[in-house]
Amino acid sequence: MKSAFALRVTAMALPLFLAACGGGGDDSGKGSLTPTSPPVPPTTAEGFYNGTTSTGYDLFAAVLENGELYALYARGGVLYGVMQGSGTSSSGTFKSTNVLDINLSTLTRTPATATATYVAKASLNGSVVEGAQTINFNSTYDSSYATPASLSTIAGVYSAQTATGTSAATASNLTITSGGLLTGNTPVGATSCSYSGTIVPRASGKNVYDVKVTFQGGACVLGTQTTTGIAIRATSGTVTRLYAVGLLPDRSDGFIALGTKL
Repeated sequence: MKSAFALRVTAMALPLFLAACGGGGDDSGKGSLTPTSPPVPPTTAEGFYNGTTSTGYDLFAAVLENGELYALYARGGVLYGVMQGSGTSSSGTFKSTNVLDINLSTLTRTPATATATYVAKASLNGSVVEGAQTINFNSTYDSSYATPASLSTIAGVYSAQTATGTSAATASNLTITSGGLLTGNTPVGATSCSYSGTIVPRASGKNVYDVKVTFQGGACVLGTQTTTGIAIRATSGTVTRLYAVGLLPDRSDGFIALGTKL
């Protein structure tokens, strides 16, 4: 692996706590309260994680409710690539054997495996193996994952870096409407590549959006193909950032965006 995971996301979330109590009844007709069970604590690696790798990259990883894994990596605010795969959580261990590393600095796509130990809603620490190279990482849970996604909060104009698996990151203008439309334009030499699509809150109710992007041909590396994936909104103070990843059905290439809301 030429690079490792990355990107920082900070935000706030609201934890939930449920309690119940019981009571007695009498012949006057007053009923009794039925005790309810306490909430079941989370048992999977689901969530957002921020951290670093042994190769000096910043890490932002997302493990979704269905076990899908997305990890963006960068250094000094420069986007270097993304990893995507799917895995399983069991007894404090998360494993994925079908990770694909789309590296923007080398323009390569490399298969990998990921194994990590986790404490639900606390930490995710482990390693990624690509061939003979092993990259270790440590990360902590980001509670912004629990904040429900909303089109009204993600809507806006973004100054972004966008890329595909066969083209390095390039400055791009990207717009999201409150109705869930996404449009963008990336300069390509003397011409440009336009793309459009949809963005909707994911059914999980978490801070994740489902995204579909179709390219408009012309100078676009992906021609008129369509990518599907996810987007995430992150805030740090007054700054709002957008992270988006979409892949072709066979994962042979994809679309990656890192943007700051203007």
